[in-house]
Amino acid sequence: MQKGDLLLSYPCRTLITEMIRYPSSLPEISYVPYFFIFLPIILSYVAYSDAQPGIDLSSNVSKIHLDKIYENSEKNFNISYPSEWKQLSNGDNITLVSPLENKSDNFQERIIFTGESASNTELTTMGSLKILGYKENLDGFALSDFKKDVLAGSPAYKIVYSYRQANNSMTKLEIFSKIGTKTYSFNYVAEANKYKTYLPIIEEVLKRIVIHGFKAPANKSSKLTQLHISDDPAAMVANPASDKLYVTNLRYHSVSVVDSSTDRVIKEIE
Repeated sequence: MQKGDLLLSYPCRTLITEMIRYPSSLPEISYVPYFFIFLPIILSYVAYSDAQPGIDLSSNVSKIHLDKIYENSEKNFNISYPSEWKQLSNGDNITLVSPLENKSDNFQERIIFTGESASNTELTTMGSLKILGYKENLDGFALSDFKKDVLAGSPAYKIVYSYRQANNSMTKLEIFSKIGTKTYSFNYVAEANKYKTYLPIIEEVLKRIVIHGFKAPANKSSKLTQLHISDDPAAMVANPASDKLYVTNLRYHSVSVVDSSTDRVIKEIE
């Protein structure tokens, strides 16, 4: 069965083809009434033919089937996902991309799941550093949500934000948690106008993530104060990965980014 067979029967397609290609072979009657009768059918046939095999965006949760499983024994996690989504090679982590919706679809929504060695930074401070970094580096960054959540049954934090990428408006969800000796991060990236459309699938994938075989860290994490942009002057937090210090400036409602190796102010984040 070919595309369009469900919408048009063979006689209808034959008649339409004859009307378009060989009008002189038909009886001398007015085609105007037939044109308006068949126009909606023709348009729906064209729209259907243009569609590519992909996700049914009208599906409800009961129709979502996570029938594939990716298992990473080194990073101790399993993640289930729809078979229509494509798995991309990403080292020891995993990236999953959604199928194209149609020929004009220029971005495939994606899930990125990572597991890295945990640092001594608390989750709240880690989130604050992420937000400051995004505000510093992402075009059009706007924070939508930053709050406690759960990942694979463990306490986590969630960040939701929007930004611009080339000519697209994007929305990203991040959920991260320290479990055992690793920091796990679940990332969902979508075009802003499709973010909510894919959320039912994302929520089901999140429910099915399994992290196993971990041991508690040998040493307790050192506690750092969570940094807010409205903190008193001289409130400070360090990012050991980048050797940067973030110092609040309440008077100007900003955060100064300081290069810890030279003590120079690199940038002011308002």
